[in-house]
Amino acid sequence: MTKRSASEQTARLNRTLGILLVAQLVVVGVVYLGGDSPKAPKAEQLFAGLKADDVNLLKVYGDKQGEVVELAKSGDDWLLRSGGDYPAQSDKVKEMIGKLAALSSSETVTEQQSHQRKLEVADDKYQRKVEIQRKGGKPLTFFIGSSPAFKRVHVRLAGEKAVHLAGEFSAWDLSTNAGGWVDTQYFKTDSKQVVSLSLKNNHGTITLTRAAADQAWALEGLPAGQKLKSGDVDGLVNAATAITLEAPLGKNKQADYGFDNPLATLTLVTEKPVKAPASAASDAGPTAAPAPERQTVTILVGAKVGDSYYLKASNSPFYVKVGSWVARPLVDKKRTDLSEAEKAKQPQGQAHSDGPGASQAS
Repeated sequence: MTKRSASEQTARLNRTLGILLVAQLVVVGVVYLGGDSPKAPKAEQLFAGLKADDVNLLKVYGDKQGEVVELAKSGDDWLLRSGGDYPAQSDKVKEMIGKLAALSSSETVTEQQSHQRKLEVADDKYQRKVEIQRKGGKPLTFFIGSSPAFKRVHVRLAGEKAVHLAGEFSAWDLSTNAGGWVDTQYFKTDSKQVVSLSLKNNHGTITLTRAAADQAWALEGLPAGQKLKSGDVDGLVNAATAITLEAPLGKNKQADYGFDNPLATLTLVTEKPVKAPASAASDAGPTAAPAPERQTVTILVGAKVGDSYYLKASNSPFYVKVGSWVARPLVDKKRTDLSEAEKAKQPQGQAHSDGPGASQAS
């Protein structure tokens, strides 16, 4: 092959490659500049027709035996039916129902029934099972399963084989604990307003009093030579004035709650300042401040169950279950925990008796 023919072949090859390159650029331009590019499937609402305002009952089952939360609507409010109609946080319930109603998917993962258990959306294996009742509509049941990615979850409607992949949700968003739906602050009072605290348990009785809310505490029966440990006293008062619940139990007393022979009986007396009405002032001079509003609350700690205790406050109609960290400071506290021996006072002048020049031999 001559040098000229080889050069001609190279030129033809370059022209061909150039034509192919131009054609490829044209195709790319069509695709990315408004041509017939493929579009992602449009997400569709999984539960068409479900309106949050129509829902009057929400029931959530967990993946463990007996793990269930049931909420029912009462007027404009929501109650924890599984907790004896304890008031639920209505805003939180409404927000969750709104999220469930908005669940949508653009992808069907599988329609094979054999895959349901692996994806944890089967009738007998799921992360969450949800039952919804609504006004004028049929009950709705569906399963929330595993999450293949963050805020992506498998969902299956009961009675259907199709498993959908929904976004912006996970099984953990649906709490199966009562504490996830109610205000867990069962009892709260201002510790600075407590003027008397009496605690009776198996170790005896502790009685703390003070003349007024801004005065120092006194321990009844404090032995001579002992003084109060202010940090421990404050710790007991704080523990007694802020009690959080694990689960509400309802308004009906049960024998196994153990309140006929409580492990601890706590009595708190508070004095709340009362502001004098503006009309009380007169030209005769200032009037005496009105007497503070006095209130007494009794709290019973009942039987221990697992790592929890039953508890009841006199200012609430509900019995509750609390954690051991809430109950143990009341059940285990001893009067000796609140005091310690006073340090012996040094005789006057002793501190300097051995100092420089304290005494000289004559």
